[in-house]
Parts: sequence; structure tokens; C-alpha cells
Amino acid sequence: MIRINLLPYAKLQKLKTEINRQLALFGFVVVVVLIVCAGLWIHQRQQLGQLRLDIAEADKEIKRLEKVIAREGELKKLKDEITAKLATIVDLKRGQTGPAHLLDELAKSLSDQLWLTDFSEKDGKIKMTGKAFSNVSIANFLRNLEESPYFQRVELGGTSLSRAEGRSIYGFTVSCEKETPPH
Repeated sequence: MIRINLLPYAKLQKLKTEINRQLALFGFVVVVVLIVCAGLWIHQRQQLGQLRLDIAEADKEIKRLEKVIAREGELKKLKDEITAKLATIVDLKRGQTGPAHLLDELAKSLSDQLWLTDFSEKDGKIKMTGKAFSNVSIANFLRNLEESPYFQRVELGGTSLSRAEGRSIYGFTVSCEKETPPH
């Protein structure tokens, strides 16, 4: 018996070789794609691990900086307290020497012909009452107060004339403001 193959044998061999070659190429491409995907996956995992490390380091730095910020806040509060205390001390020192200088300037402004009968000071306002043997003594007293750096806005409130033991005595009132000159 004779067999007849309708497909030529050479073509069939060529077709098998071509299919095998294409299958090998397809397999190779699949392997390459899998290798590339595996490489990308490994690379992404490494980047993810590095990012997690960076985040952990950043969290540590944030905690450290929070402590520094809290300490800075405490130091600022302490500085403000010390500044307030220092200002109070300076005010007290200024107030400590102020009355002595004020009374010294007042004593320098008085003359032998003039004396004070009342002196009061409240909130920087000074009121004085006194007696003198002449209006000239009162005028000199006012001028001396105006020239002093410790007295400002000196005003004569009024004068009155009375007689005692045969002499004329002038009563007066003076108001002014206390000034603390810089040291």
C-alpha cells in the first residue's frame, strides 16, 4: 500500500521548527519579563525598606526636636520671669534712691525766709503748703523747683497774707509732679 501524504514533509518540518522557535522565543520573552518584574519587585522592596528606615529616623528626630522645643518654651518662660523680676528690682532700686534725691532737691530749693508746713505725694503728684516772710522768697522757691530735674509742672496754687508777732507772713500752696531723672 502506498501512502500519500497531502502535506509535504519538508513544509511540515519547517512548520514544526518555526513553531518550536516561536515557542522558545515566547518562553524566552516570558522568562525575561519575569526576571524584569522580579528585579522591579526587589528594587521596590528595597526602596520601601529604605523609606521605612527614613520614616523611623524622621520620627526619632521629631521626638528629639519636640523635646528641644519644649525645653525652649521652658527657657523662654524662665527668661520672661527673670526679666520681670529684674524689672521689679530696677524699679525698686530707682524708688529706693528717688525719695532721698527728691527731698535733697527740695531742701536745696528752700531758703532761710521760707518753710514748709505740709508736704504730700500721691501717684507722682506733689502738694506743698508753707509760709514765707516775703513774696520774693516764694518766687525764688518756685524758680528753684522749676530748675530741679526732680520737679515738673510747678504751679503756685495761691498765696495769703497774715500777721503774726508784728510781721507779715505769706502762706502759699504749690503743686507739681515728681520726675525721676535718668541716672
